[in-house]
Amino acid sequence: MKTLAMVALVTGLAMRLLAEPLLTDITTYEAVVIDEASSQLLATGGPWVWEDLASQSMSGMMAGTGRIIAVKCRNAAGQTIFGGMITHADLTVPFSPFFPPDPSGQVSLDFFSENYTLAVFLNGTYYVGEMLLLPAEDDPDVPPVKTVDVDIKPGSVKNPFNVKSEGILPVAISGSVDLQVSKIVSSSVKLAGIVPVRYAIADIQGDGYPDLVFHFRDQDIASVLAGKANGEVVPLELAGKLLDDTAIKGADSVTVIRKK
Repeated sequence: MKTLAMVALVTGLAMRLLAEPLLTDITTYEAVVIDEASSQLLATGGPWVWEDLASQSMSGMMAGTGRIIAVKCRNAAGQTIFGGMITHADLTVPFSPFFPPDPSGQVSLDFFSENYTLAVFLNGTYYVGEMLLLPAEDDPDVPPVKTVDVDIKPGSVKNPFNVKSEGILPVAISGSVDLQVSKIVSSSVKLAGIVPVRYAIADIQGDGYPDLVFHFRDQDIASVLAGKANGEVVPLELAGKLLDDTAIKGADSVTVIRKK
């Protein structure tokens, strides 16, 4: 009996070891930035292909302190097998005459992978910290992310944007069979970190599915485009969440117009 019990124990341990994921199984990873005080989702990035000695960048968030940076790592089957987190992160840019902060107040995060660790940098220059990757059972609670269709200036293709305009910029989240816009938390939605002044639900696409249309002050958006050249095409990312706390993200571009 003791022999049988020992065989069963060894077999069980072997099966457990075979089932445990390895760091070398990581194929992609994705990241989110969350405000610690309010639990508000501030930015999302990825999924990116995992490569050793590679850097990935996530932009579109406002500088600030008390941030949570969380990462999920997936295998080829899309299963989350490892995760990591940095808490109490300070994402404010130190004064430097060589690397002045963005006048819009926005910052970017750069994730540098080496030997299955992630070093995180602010604006590609300032060291934030190193992320310890833990097995999935110890994975941080990273909200799922749903990609939505974003249309800046519905009906326009190139979306010209005059940085001197003092009007309103319409931005629509398109409803579909897979997305009921009534399930979007409107107060959570930001475009490039900018809060809208109002919103409405209307079927502007004429496809029978209601869309959620936000209006942003032109001058608020112009502050994000400071330093962009005339004619430059600039992507703007929209982020928010659904009623079930699923994060949403999408993007569209504007063409910068600078009239003298």
